[in-house]
Amino acid sequence: MTRTRISLAALGVLFVLGGGAGGYYWYAGLDAASGVSAVCVPEDATDRDKAGNVATVAVVTVDAHVANGGGVRLSRVTVHDVLKGDPGATLVIGQSVPVPGSHDDAFVPLAPGHRYVVGLKEATEYRDGWVWFATSADNDLTAARARWADAVAHQNPPRPDRRCDDRRVAP
Repeated sequence: MTRTRISLAALGVLFVLGGGAGGYYWYAGLDAASGVSAVCVPEDATDRDKAGNVATVAVVTVDAHVANGGGVRLSRVTVHDVLKGDPGATLVIGQSVPVPGSHDDAFVPLAPGHRYVVGLKEATEYRDGWVWFATSADNDLTAARARWADAVAHQNPPRPDRRCDDRRVAP
């Protein structure tokens, strides 16, 4: 009886370790070359894609950061000009905290005292919305407004990222 318990316990440990190692091998094998994606977001390669993916596009000034935590920063903003949607005059919006060393022109960390054009996804867990994109409007407000007004006027409907085709078979 004792020998059976030990054998079953050893078999169980091997099963768990083998499954974990096999799972890791499968996960580690997922990369851009295989064409497999773990997380698929809507297509957002162009300004028109970005405008089509959000409920609100507006010119805002960041008044203050009101909370930080869990990789998210909440900022209170004043809305100056609405290009899409119907936001209030003042919003509290969430944005991912930037990863050190990363750079993305559509991912500008919001800073108090600065003006931006932001695209917001509806996300009540972040109060008035989630920042899908943000571009600076400090240097040339007229050009920034025109750029995003055109994107809203000619926005693409939301659609899956072309790299997330579930029908494609990974090699």
